[in-house]
Amino acid sequence: MNVHAPGGDIDAVCVVPEWIKREDFFSKLYNMLKSKPQVSEIVPISDAYVPVLKLKFDKVDIDLLFSKLPMDNIPKNLVSLHDDTILTQMTKECILSANGKRMTDILLNMVKDRQDLFVNILKFVKLWARNRGIYGNQFGFLGGVSYSILVTFICNLDRDNTCAVDGLLVF
Repeated sequence: MNVHAPGGDIDAVCVVPEWIKREDFFSKLYNMLKSKPQVSEIVPISDAYVPVLKLKFDKVDIDLLFSKLPMDNIPKNLVSLHDDTILTQMTKECILSANGKRMTDILLNMVKDRQDLFVNILKFVKLWARNRGIYGNQFGFLGGVSYSILVTFICNLDRDNTCAVDGLLVF
């Protein structure tokens, strides 16, 4: 969403064709990445609600998710996971892994005519929450997706007026 901040992580989805197994992701890819000198602190969390490989690549935190699509090959120009018909052929874990990208695309589309405003407000809100120690699902607070949904809602409350004046939020 272009709201990255220093110390933030990169959330990425590894989209694979149907013939690749989840076990390959958490064993073969894990071992391949583990052997790279740029990779450190790699931890496979295969039994999480949304299974993930957590790692640092050149000191940048990355959460790498696995999502298998019901296709023989993944097109090189695949940029969207919006085709809801593919969901019926995917496992729960793969759907959950793909949902982050799907949600990001949906939210950005909802504010497409106000994207700069959306990004600036979301950066502010996330910084505000972090500075007050009230950011992060793992701590029982709202996380990035929740704040993104709320800011999308605010930016769409009154389409005739702007929800920011001179950089200040107006509620």
